[in-house]
Amino acid sequence: MMKKLIMFTLLLTVLTGCGARLVSANRDSVVVANVGASTKADAYRLAEKECSKFSKQAFHISNDESAGTATYKCVE
Repeated sequence: MMKKLIMFTLLLTVLTGCGARLVSANRDSVVVANVGASTKADAYRLAEKECSKFSKQAFHISNDESAGTATYKCVE
């Protein structure tokens, strides 16, 4: 019984996708999904990585807590 419970928990974790993920990015802005208290730093790192492609830095401009997204502006 315990083995089934562990397998079920692992399956749910994989299917729900725990970490922050990139939704959209361009030279001016980045939107990251699955953003919560425990993934804010991951979201910022994703935004920084995308903005750096254009020699820019990510600047957090808004959160949509109901959607779980964060938006960043790429600035020079």
